[in-house]
Amino acid sequence: TDHKNFGIGSPEDTGWFEMHTRANICKHLESLKNVSFKRLDKMDYMTYMNETLKFKTQFSPPGVSEYTCRLFDSAAIGQCAILRKNSYDFYDSWKSYLPEVDIKNSNVENNIIKIIEDYKTWGEKALFYFENSLTSKRIFEVFNLEIEKFKGEI
Repeated sequence: TDHKNFGIGSPEDTGWFEMHTRANICKHLESLKNVSFKRLDKMDYMTYMNETLKFKTQFSPPGVSEYTCRLFDSAAIGQCAILRKNSYDFYDSWKSYLPEVDIKNSNVENNIIKIIEDYKTWGEKALFYFENSLTSKRIFEVFNLEIEKFKGEI
């Protein structure tokens, strides 16, 4: 789906394949002239969270998909996590609460700048999403709803 929609990955089911998604995204972000970008990796969790607090937003580059702990971490502290535009979503859609940018779009820098300028609003939306959709209570509610939906087939 992402190949069809965004030109990412292979159009064929190749089985095992290597993806350099994070590296490619970081390389592209580092090339932007008007956006300050610092890559945080290879550090313990507490150092990572302390470093994260120094920034208005963070870009949450995917490994294989957008579902990462960074999404939970940043939302829990009311920080905007910018996601790569994608076809993925959760049971409670994040599309109105976490901004997405199309890395390959020629306006990506302006789009990121606009999000950074509105970081407080996006941070509030992220925190609201965390408190209402990413809690263990909500995750178990959704799990139970899915079991009920397919109970006759199990």
